[in-house]
Amino acid sequence: GMHRTALEVCKLLLAASLPRDPAHALPVFDFLCLRSKQYDALARFAAHLAPEYGFGSKGQGPANPRVDLAMPGFAYSLALAGFLKAGSPPTLESLNHVGVADVLRGVVGAVEPEAA
Repeated sequence: GMHRTALEVCKLLLAASLPRDPAHALPVFDFLCLRSKQYDALARFAAHLAPEYGFGSKGQGPANPRVDLAMPGFAYSLALAGFLKAGSPPTLESLNHVGVADVLRGVVGAVEPEAA
């Protein structure tokens, strides 16, 4: 459909221009993956994006942010893709018990938050 075509154009723009991204295709990539039900493509892209562009490196800091801190929408989309890929949408009751650690488990390069 149209979302899949838009995703393919977005992939082309990203392949031609990363890391600069002058067309600003990166902020819509996760949305297009979700709309076109390409959940594995989203996970593969995140796995590729994390090490190549410094997300999730051992030396966390301003130069090497975690992907969930640098792009929180992308991190949310990764977690949502995991739920949607399972086949059945989560119930409201199950969402009441989801914490930050559950979302971070699905994010490439994320570490568990430390207990305060």
